[in-house]
Amino acid sequence: VIASPKEASELPAKTNKTSNNLKTEAVAAVDYAGALSRITSCNYGVGRNGYGKDYYFVHYMATGTYEGAISYFNDCSRTTPSSAHYCIRNSDGQISQVVREADRAYSQGVTGEPQWNGAGISTEHEVLATNLAMWDSQPMLDAAGNLARDVCNRYGISKTRRVVKGDRAIYGHNDVKTSTDCPNLTTTRWNNLLTKIQGGA
Repeated sequence: VIASPKEASELPAKTNKTSNNLKTEAVAAVDYAGALSRITSCNYGVGRNGYGKDYYFVHYMATGTYEGAISYFNDCSRTTPSSAHYCIRNSDGQISQVVREADRAYSQGVTGEPQWNGAGISTEHEVLATNLAMWDSQPMLDAAGNLARDVCNRYGISKTRRVVKGDRAIYGHNDVKTSTDCPNLTTTRWNNLLTKIQGGA
């Protein structure tokens, strides 16, 4: 879910406003070779505050579109910063990187528990709350599996669903923020996604 503000204990988001308060740096380098660069200049925390990269978070957009989410994360006029490292388009699996992996995306929004943003890599999937069948998009699932597998392999994160909080593994947003239904995955859809992440068909 997109509207998850940063934890109060985190440093203020870096800002770099343009004349229309929107900025997309289309030429900035990416961490995942399969991603387009849509790196934001705001709405994230610089660095990791001493945390490693231990958790991979699965989100869904719930409302709006892939392009809308990227624009929202690049809007430096907002007073409640939120963002994700990656966004994935439903129709064809296009991936855009919005926040560098070396920095903290403001995505989990769990007050008093900065470790989830501090040590998390977060990905927004273009799925609507009013059309959860969008989770069945094979192009999106293929792209999501490839991205998550790459991130998990690079940082030694288990390509399995977390069992208890604190496991170095894959999380849904609602595994740490119980007030949200994000990513709104059934058990079957979770299993389908995990199969893709683990390298299955």
